[in-house]
Amino acid sequence: MLVKSSAASNCVVNMAAAQTALAVSNATNNPFALLGVCTPVSTAGAGTNIGSGALAVGTNAFGGLVSDGVPMSLEGKELPNAPHWTVSLGAQYTWEFGNGWSLTARGDYYKQTETFARIYNTEPDRIDDWQNVNLTLTLSNPVNGWEVGAYVKNATDEEAITDFYLTDDSSGLFRNAFYTEPRTYGVSLQKRF
Repeated sequence: MLVKSSAASNCVVNMAAAQTALAVSNATNNPFALLGVCTPVSTAGAGTNIGSGALAVGTNAFGGLVSDGVPMSLEGKELPNAPHWTVSLGAQYTWEFGNGWSLTARGDYYKQTETFARIYNTEPDRIDDWQNVNLTLTLSNPVNGWEVGAYVKNATDEEAITDFYLTDDSSGLFRNAFYTEPRTYGVSLQKRF
């Protein structure tokens, strides 16, 4: 069984240890007694297989074996949020007109390949590749202090998950995802004195 400890982490105990801790908690009318189920008070039983590959690190106050979890090899796994490649491109061109006026067009492009959100590299951890395009157009006259601009962010309106995290089991193992911002656009008008 997976149990939340008094140290705000999780541990693995066998069913008998969890039942004993629950019985003591009920008998003493002290729900906080359960928190000691994950705290080893001796190294007796260390190395014993509790089940599913979890090895005991010791024994708790109730006589049950306690484990920190199941070891897992991360050999050959990719680092989280480390795509194989990313591309950032920007292009800008300015047209000069008479009387100090100019028009500048700019485009920015970003793309990244798929990656993983966690170190385990399982299929649910996969973040698909995604891209983003931003565009701006600016008409300005620095001599007179005027600037008129227009922009579009996420011009392709791509909705992609850029990252997420998985909470621990004490809060329900939900995933919190981060998405690209939706397409936004606007204009600006500036006058400098």
